[in-house]
Amino acid sequence: MARLAKVPNVMVKLGGFGMRWVGFGFDERPTPASSEELADAWRPYISHCLTLFGVDRCIMESNFPMDRITCSYTVCWNALKKCVRNYSLEDRQKLFELNARRVYQL
Repeated sequence: MARLAKVPNVMVKLGGFGMRWVGFGFDERPTPASSEELADAWRPYISHCLTLFGVDRCIMESNFPMDRITCSYTVCWNALKKCVRNYSLEDRQKLFELNARRVYQL
């Protein structure tokens, strides 16, 4: 990721952490994980990418329906929001909406 971050036209989509192959093991639990538990597990990876790429080059995303093995759609998005809850409103708007609008020219 550090090498990719040096390329100025590379963006990173942050998500897909609920898939089995990622290896968190939440899909093997008898009860679903909460959004807080997921955020605690995912936050180090999201924070690392945000540090490397900066807010302007990251987009939050879900990988539904593949993430469904770990959590519901709502729990997934709540976990992603909790991962960046200490960021400014402007930065969160970029991560969850504005960067995607810019990159995909929506």
